[in-house]
Amino acid sequence: MPDHSYHSLRQARLARATKPFNARGARLIRCECCLLAVEYCICGQVTPTDSCVDWFVLMHEDEVLKPTNTGRLLVDVLPRNTQVFQWARTQAPEGIMSLLSDPRRLVVLVFPAEDALMPEELQQQAQLHNRRLTLILLDGTWKQARKMFNRTPWLAGLPAVALPHQAAHYALRKAAHSGCLSTAEAAIGLLACWDPAASQALQAYFSLFNQSYVLSRGLRPEDSP
Repeated sequence: MPDHSYHSLRQARLARATKPFNARGARLIRCECCLLAVEYCICGQVTPTDSCVDWFVLMHEDEVLKPTNTGRLLVDVLPRNTQVFQWARTQAPEGIMSLLSDPRRLVVLVFPAEDALMPEELQQQAQLHNRRLTLILLDGTWKQARKMFNRTPWLAGLPAVALPHQAAHYALRKAAHSGCLSTAEAAIGLLACWDPAASQALQAYFSLFNQSYVLSRGLRPEDSP
């Protein structure tokens, strides 16, 4: 099992659980790393990549154990550029505040706020002040992400960045409304603006994950919702 922040978070969450977590398809024998059915394990098909952008994935508690979660895919593809934390409304996860206040970083929330910057503006600011572009992804359902954005005092005051327009291709969950993207798709779209090679690597892995998960449910890809 890879030794990275998502798996450490998952093991801690399992240790705190008071009853077994049973995802849909609980009878499947899953790979403990990619969480897919062992017949469709994709662990050997990921090539870790470096990027000019760093990512902090703030994962809602409900997402930590879900095998359909896509925020964790960033850690597989961009392990040296991604850290995963479990979100809490009133208390910041251990270690994150020093990262948010690091003067060498330009830390920005990925959220469609009214005053959100465009990706081009953000890149100009990072280059002008010679700061490392660092994006915070709110990893949960759309309803959860909106709550995380609006009700987390320790995130207040951070600038936001708007997502470029793109179609959603995530077959495993139904979008709340048009324009909703999975966490991985949000990262893919933004990386395309700043780091096309990293975007392509994440897109390839996301597509493989999507297809393999559909197959593990006993569906053909064209049958997916």
